[in-house]
Amino acid sequence: MFKRFKSYFPNGTIKKEQRMNRRLPRKRSSGKGLRIFLWVFILFISVSGFLGMAKAEKAKKLVETTNSNVVKMQKKEAEIIPDDYRNQKVVLFADAFVTQYLTIPAAIDQREQYQKELQQYYAKDMPINEVPHDKAYRKLKEKEYFDTVVYKDFAVVRYKVTYESVGVTETEQKVKEERKKGKKTKEVVKKVDTEKSAEVTTLINLPIKEQNGAYSIVENVYFTAIPSVVTTKTKAIGNGLADEKEVPLDEVNDVVKFTNDFFMKYAKDSLKDLAFVMAEPEGLDGTKVFDRLEETHVYRQKDKVIIKTEAVFKEELIAVENKECFTLTLIKTDANYFVEKLTHTLGGEK
Repeated sequence: MFKRFKSYFPNGTIKKEQRMNRRLPRKRSSGKGLRIFLWVFILFISVSGFLGMAKAEKAKKLVETTNSNVVKMQKKEAEIIPDDYRNQKVVLFADAFVTQYLTIPAAIDQREQYQKELQQYYAKDMPINEVPHDKAYRKLKEKEYFDTVVYKDFAVVRYKVTYESVGVTETEQKVKEERKKGKKTKEVVKKVDTEKSAEVTTLINLPIKEQNGAYSIVENVYFTAIPSVVTTKTKAIGNGLADEKEVPLDEVNDVVKFTNDFFMKYAKDSLKDLAFVMAEPEGLDGTKVFDRLEETHVYRQKDKVIIKTEAVFKEELIAVENKECFTLTLIKTDANYFVEKLTHTLGGEK
């Protein structure tokens, strides 16, 4: 009992008994919601990335398809005249038709034969215009192929033509006529044909269709004015290397000397001789005389020298100058230079 009593005073003081914590433990916060949010976020990012890649791939394919279609269209436009309409046969057909069509005989009794021959050029059951049975006629003076425009099922071959239309008017005129040989004359009234002509230069358009290598006119022939083929809106070709650093001529005296010597040979030497100084021999073969160089520019590109210049040539017997543009690509040899490439332009390929 004493021991038990002593346990209440271990150090001579009263020992307080600890109260029992009767509070309920707080509920631990669960991480499940956070985990769900993270997975949803990750899934969203993954799906967005996948959709973005899919859209990018789709856009890439669309661009490739568009570019492919553009190339096809460009090739199609470049091939303006298909093989069916790009041969000597269609030219022979069109040439013969133009001559036949524009030549209406003056003799009325030849008109029927003219119509029969003309009908052979037309498609089956296609009527042609009747030629009037008067004394007027038409004659072709010049013809020249102009171009060919191709449509889906046929082509229009166009010729530049010059023809003369001749109208004939019958008039009454008084003429003197002898009654008998050596006797007095008298005035009589006679009917006389008076011609009046007009020259026309125009385009004649021939709608032509090919079938099994043969051709026929499939619609009415028509005429149009000759379009202008001249323009001043284009820009002249300039030096293609104008923006690059140029080598001063006094630093390349050997190059300038070679260029002058080369053009002297270019003007007078044969192709056989020119093969010693250039890769693809060409020249004037003595038809002109080299006079001088103008506007010479020298550039270095790695181990090559580029010359852009204007060479002036003259006729041998008359003082008529002809200025020509050249670009020379030179390579150095043991003894001198060699023309690896020659083009007749200052621009074009750089």
